[in-house]
Amino acid sequence: MRGNTEVVVYGSNFVMSSLLSCQFGNSIKGVVKVARFFNSSTVLCISPPSLFDREGYVKVSNNGYFTSEDISASTALFSYDSPIVVTGVTPELGPASGNFSVFVSGGPFNNTAELRCKFGHMQIQAYYVDTGLVQCWAPAHPNGVYPLEVSNNDQDYTSSRTPFLFYEPTSLSRISPVSGPALQSGTEVAVYGFGFI
Repeated sequence: MRGNTEVVVYGSNFVMSSLLSCQFGNSIKGVVKVARFFNSSTVLCISPPSLFDREGYVKVSNNGYFTSEDISASTALFSYDSPIVVTGVTPELGPASGNFSVFVSGGPFNNTAELRCKFGHMQIQAYYVDTGLVQCWAPAHPNGVYPLEVSNNDQDYTSSRTPFLFYEPTSLSRISPVSGPALQSGTEVAVYGFGFI
């Protein structure tokens, strides 16, 4: 809804000119100049902001006018989404070797191929569970605390900077004592190694 999303628009007969424009929806407030002309079939537009979540057709005009005679006939829908909020991460930490499952709650999440999680600067595919939950597989990552963010479109990520800790994998060297009574609990056992946090 905040806009500023780079949208590649495919079509035909686009003309490179200073009047070349895109319209998101039917309002004049949805009109923006084309940000980049690639060729006669591909342009890049930056979405304007919207006050509410909605869907609208994207149209292109070579001359800047959006009357019925001047615009493209379009069946391409663009969806303005409510901002994603991250409310929880389970687990909140894991080994730097990666390859473990992380569930992110919050939303609203969309069931799209562009759903992503980002650990620090590493973007990975996220898997839709429901509108309030996604699953990600943490990648191998350097040790430290990094922000975990989510995106519905592989471009606009949350800005909550939810902390996620990657730690050096633990290693066990010995325990003491190595035995205790079989029918009675309560023996204190000291565990030695490194990488404990």
